[in-house]
Amino acid sequence: AAQNEPQIVVHPLDPNVIAAAYRDFSVASRNGVSYSTDLGTTWTHTEVPLPASAPGDDPFIGDDPSISFDTLGRLYYGAAAHQESALTQLQFNLDPNQIAPAGFLRNNGIFVSRSDDTAASWGANNPATGAAVPVFQNTFTGTPVNFEAVPFVIADRNPSSAFRNRVYAVWTRFYADDALFAGSRGGGDIMVSRSDDGGVTWSTPRAITAGV
Repeated sequence: AAQNEPQIVVHPLDPNVIAAAYRDFSVASRNGVSYSTDLGTTWTHTEVPLPASAPGDDPFIGDDPSISFDTLGRLYYGAAAHQESALTQLQFNLDPNQIAPAGFLRNNGIFVSRSDDTAASWGANNPATGAAVPVFQNTFTGTPVNFEAVPFVIADRNPSSAFRNRVYAVWTRFYADDALFAGSRGGGDIMVSRSDDGGVTWSTPRAITAGV
């Protein structure tokens, strides 16, 4: 199966340890991750689980992975996710001449999981279920929702920073277009949220491009 959209990081306390995040069509969540403890000579492959869908709903599918270590060696994996089945694959297209984009018509959001053992296991920030924690999530109930996409997750590793080990999630929020959905605003914003407790909870997202 195909893999794409890779990102590689090196453990801050052990340069022999490397982790790679990528979109992975060989696993159910599409949140692929591999790690090496011998400077890339050998690798172990696993996946980062997403929250379970309600009974009868399509499963969540990951996209746009991002990965970051903090100074303590905790590893964060962020991804966009939306509900999708094999019969209703996402066709996200902002061209108003096309059929209404499916992304605005399904549950979607930004999710982050933490590993405290260098990617061997995930869900340290959600031990109850082991699934990734939503930074922000839209729930579709019949009215078009925003579409959250292309996250970048990074921990503050500046040794002199007052916010060292704070984790940030930055992503693009697309708004449904009026040409497709009457009364919708269209366009988008760059959003940011932060976590000060190891990815357990996240601040209310802010649009850092508002008014620009």
